[in-house]
Amino acid sequence: MKTRTQFLPLAALAGLAIATGSAGASTTLTGVVPTATNSAVPADHGSNALATPTIALNWAGNWDQYTNWDGRGDAYQIENASVASPIEIVLTPDPSYAVNLVSFDLDEWVGGGDTSLNWTISGGTSGTLASGTWDDFSIANDPTDAGGRSTIRPNVTGADREALTLSFSQTSGSGTYLAMDNLTFDQVLPAPDTTPPTVLDIIDDKSGGPILDTETVVYTVTFSEVMNATTVDASDFENVGSPAATIDSVTATGNPVVFEVTVSPESGAGTLQLQIKSGADIQDPTGNALLTTPLIADSEVIVISVYMGLTLEISPNGRNFDFSWFSGTDKYYDLLSSTDLATPPSTWPVYEDGVTLYENIVPSGLTGGWTVQSSVPCNDPRRFFVLREKDLEGRILRVLSWNIWSADANYAKINEVIQTTGADVIGFQELGRVGSVVSSLETATGEDWHSHGMIISRFPIIGTSGLGALIQITPEQTAWVFNVHFAPYPYQPYDLRDGRLAQNEAVVVAAAESVRGGQVDSLVTAITNNGAMDAGVPVFVTGDFNEPSHLDWTQEAADATARPYDLKVEYPTSKKMTTLGLGDAFRTVWPDEVARTGYTWTPGTPPPNVGATEVHDRIDFVYYWGTGVTAIDAVTVGIDDTNPNTDIAITRYPSDHRAVLGTFFLPEASE
Repeated sequence: MKTRTQFLPLAALAGLAIATGSAGASTTLTGVVPTATNSAVPADHGSNALATPTIALNWAGNWDQYTNWDGRGDAYQIENASVASPIEIVLTPDPSYAVNLVSFDLDEWVGGGDTSLNWTISGGTSGTLASGTWDDFSIANDPTDAGGRSTIRPNVTGADREALTLSFSQTSGSGTYLAMDNLTFDQVLPAPDTTPPTVLDIIDDKSGGPILDTETVVYTVTFSEVMNATTVDASDFENVGSPAATIDSVTATGNPVVFEVTVSPESGAGTLQLQIKSGADIQDPTGNALLTTPLIADSEVIVISVYMGLTLEISPNGRNFDFSWFSGTDKYYDLLSSTDLATPPSTWPVYEDGVTLYENIVPSGLTGGWTVQSSVPCNDPRRFFVLREKDLEGRILRVLSWNIWSADANYAKINEVIQTTGADVIGFQELGRVGSVVSSLETATGEDWHSHGMIISRFPIIGTSGLGALIQITPEQTAWVFNVHFAPYPYQPYDLRDGRLAQNEAVVVAAAESVRGGQVDSLVTAITNNGAMDAGVPVFVTGDFNEPSHLDWTQEAADATARPYDLKVEYPTSKKMTTLGLGDAFRTVWPDEVARTGYTWTPGTPPPNVGATEVHDRIDFVYYWGTGVTAIDAVTVGIDDTNPNTDIAITRYPSDHRAVLGTFFLPEASE
């Protein structure tokens, strides 16, 4: 690769010492005390003047320059860098160049306890390029030992024109300051891209169908790299099923490697399977043509049925009956019944068999298809039934809980997760740049998004109350959303694994209560005091609770595992949530804690790097409350779709937590 040395003009040299690398191609920034007192590092510290061919630097967060009060006075202070509020340096290259971050030094030198420091290098396109944990306590608080510093040598290079973020967050210790010095970097001219792009997958939004011939299908087409959007159009796609289909549109998404293709089948029964045409003129930004050999089509062949109107089929099932019908997309149903045909069917009441009221029946998946109500009792000698179809618009809410692991600058991945899941409301944890994420999301979707704290919503926020935000879903429908991030340590599953806790349920419960009891009590108070439940307003809670659920640590689960430290534990945090009346969305949809574990901790730190002794668990939750509010689906989002704990896989997933998505049916405001 061709390299370019960075030169700093004299105006930029205040407070810097510059050492040239051995090859003369790198720039090293070394802190120098500019005054007799500590001073904040300016955001543009070390950047060149405009129009010069150099890397621009932006120092974000509580950076200080050390003074000689600590006996050293020649480095940059990393001050109170928490997981929730990391401090960063963003390095932006010249156009057509890439940043090469070579190395930096770390040291700890102000007392308060041993401190571990996580560092991460990431880019908006590349994701996490390198990361690690520094905990060399042997050289702590030793201002005279200049040679005792640890040199970190990631030597990673970002993509063409990609800004790299070097992020630091303190994970343990209290009141301790650390130092970063000798930041060495340069920029390189990337080698020409000659690799042809490929199609990774084509996925339909109907879960493989079946569908009616009156419906449209939206396919998500994922390429291996960023594509030139102007070369991707409807003429590049075809239906390889029969009969023919119309390619209605091809739309770029917020993720430059993902496109949406909308297809309408022609009238009549048949099949639908989208494929890119052989020899399609699709290119990446450097002009490499898409490799269309072998051809890739949607892995699901959708069966198309002829729409014949809404028809209810009734068949005997022993002494009971099965009711079945072909549901439309985004529709839900009431089963009406009467013993008297003299009254209009539209006036018939919803059927009730003494146990079940057959109203607000939501088809699985929301995409249409056969819906069956099995073994419905009916003891009347003469009874008539009809279906009432209703529109789901404004009745479905998708709530995502996601600990982002401080990957704030990775806007492309954040947008991809939100758009892939269709989340309406997101409760983030460890997100620092909420405003920037909202702006990026608005640019990607063309929609208005709203925020309060770390809650982001596609619906307007019309009120706030401490941890919560009141969202306006429709003019008639509102909901409260609360978001929390509870203390991570001490973490009882680790303490059980490492022998620091006795294998005794009461001991574990007491330990968990001592760590998070006050936090969950404050959450319960916030929910009950804001009046939402008294007013009948639906309530949703998202969060990284950093504690497993009593619904998971059951005797059945303990008996099913070979881990010696597994036992039944009624963890207090989740117990308090369900005692308040909230439902755990994932465990409501998937009640078998052995067959469907749904672990959110951890896909890797960073993914997919998982330690051999890691304790996997479900510690991220979406809770819900409300009369008529129904959890109809719950899935996890992670990096590896071959892992049974990942339902939706995202390439280069940036977080050490899987996200959890709950899909809810909301009653009409008057119900």
